[in-house]
Amino acid sequence: YFDGYTTERLPANLLQAFDAVAFEHLGVSMMFRVSCDKSIDLGEQLRKCTSFLDEHFPTWRRSPYITFRYAHMFPSEQENMAAVLDTERSNADDTEKDRQQKPLEK
Repeated sequence: YFDGYTTERLPANLLQAFDAVAFEHLGVSMMFRVSCDKSIDLGEQLRKCTSFLDEHFPTWRRSPYITFRYAHMFPSEQENMAAVLDTERSNADDTEKDRQQKPLEK
């Protein structure tokens, strides 16, 4: 948390994006790591984390960047990789066709 973290100093969409990143790192990643330690009361840690997020990152609960709808607006990593591989295969096929059509010059 830093001084001046208010909607008066930051545009609303930037504030929501920043709060979404805080939620991902604290509310998801850190809580996952905490859950691996069986000696820790996970429920208590979740309450503390939620309270911290509410106090210091006020828009995290309403951020449009952490909704299922927003997540489905973009292709998954597997879809991205498949598209890249398809493009590479297509380019390789085109290169091979060019080689077959053009005789080598001496």
